Amino acid sequence: RRYCEVSTRFGWLLKAAAQSVERLIRERLPAALEPPVLSILRKFRTAQDYGTDELQDAKVGFAALVPEWPELNRTLFWYDVDEARTGLDKKRGERLDEFWRASILGTYWRFSEDDFEYVADQILSQPIGDNRLVALSLAFRLYVDYRRPRMWRERLKTLVASDNQLSARLAKYLHPPPQGKEHRKWKQQEAKWKKRTEERKRQEEKNHANWKRYLAENVDKIRNPGLPKPHQISNAQYYLHERMREKNSGLNRWTDGDWKCLIDEHGEAVARAFRDGAVAYWRRYKPKLLSEGATPNQTPFSVIFGLTGLSIEARETTGWPDSLNEEEIGLACRYASHELNGFPTWFPPLFEKYPKLAGDFLLKEIRYELSIEKPDADTHYILSDVSWSGEWAWVEIGPQLIDLLGMTEPANLTNLRKLLTIVQGSSVTDEIRTLAAKKCRTLRRHKHLALWYAV
Repeated sequence: RRYCEVSTRFGWLLKAAAQSVERLIRERLPAALEPPVLSILRKFRTAQDYGTDELQDAKVGFAALVPEWPELNRTLFWYDVDEARTGLDKKRGERLDEFWRASILGTYWRFSEDDFEYVADQILSQPIGDNRLVALSLAFRLYVDYRRPRMWRERLKTLVASDNQLSARLAKYLHPPPQGKEHRKWKQQEAKWKKRTEERKRQEEKNHANWKRYLAENVDKIRNPGLPKPHQISNAQYYLHERMREKNSGLNRWTDGDWKCLIDEHGEAVARAFRDGAVAYWRRYKPKLLSEGATPNQTPFSVIFGLTGLSIEARETTGWPDSLNEEEIGLACRYASHELNGFPTWFPPLFEKYPKLAGDFLLKEIRYELSIEKPDADTHYILSDVSWSGEWAWVEIGPQLIDLLGMTEPANLTNLRKLLTIVQGSSVTDEIRTLAAKKCRTLRRHKHLALWYAV
């Protein structure tokens, strides 16, 4: 509370939100200056400094991007000031009238010599009295940091001349009395958080050092943990997998299996043992499908680890699909249905080699998806992936989807659009025309009628 007000339950969303915010900032879009984005920037910074586990591998460039955009830099500064003020205990007389009190846990905004005129102008243009004092404190900090230019000092004196409170504060800065109790309190709090951050970093470094030593001494256990159940994954395998993902944090999939990135830190023997263990694993585990009762929108680590082994094997095996038997093809399809943002890179070649087997798998899951759909909620499953990133499957499954649409009308308009994207991208032009004409005759006063007329 007060220092890191981020939801415990929904904090995992912060990483994805931060990546979206980074896109907005890089494109210099006006939305980046609005409160929702400013709120994400503040939450992300405080949660990361606080040591939130979900953000340990988050790679965003806010520290450089924010100062590079002066308008965002200044807007975020005043947003932080206002937000920090809301957390004060006003009954105890706490005030935020110094800029540094808005930055106890660090900041993304930075002010330089070029910002002095802007900050000086804010001394009188800010509508809130305490904000004027904040601006004065920041202007004076710039004055001190840049060797106390006489011109800047005279400018500040002129600006505050007509305001007794501002004049008194500037005089205090120019001729400072001994530090008061309140100032010491804030400095102690700042030192406390800094110490906490440094301690967390030391603990992380110690943890990595311990793992590095253990892994070097237990290479065979990485390759084959020897756990009671074949599908179990050891802590060592999990640790190496997450280190690999940290080093490849820019991916939009669960993993691409770049095990070689571990060599610099852990050596070839450890990295190759991890590689062998992951490749051996995917055949030992059978991912549960949504149609079999798997929990929606959740991907167990066992599935992610299996996807890692599949990615490695597919990339390193010449003519990989040729080596699979029918059971392995079905198993690979199960893994593919759990991939993040579409399908794994190895799935299109597998589909091309075995279009009937892979196509039947997709159709089975699409039929199930349509059986559980609701008019006002997206199902976020196979149909979405096939419609936006599975063009290589459209020709194979398009005719069956035409037959499906002929027998029933989807309850969800979004799902209907996705189905039509697939069938219109296949080779069944005449059948679509015939079906659309039939739908226009039979779906009187139906909410989908306009879409069928468009078809």
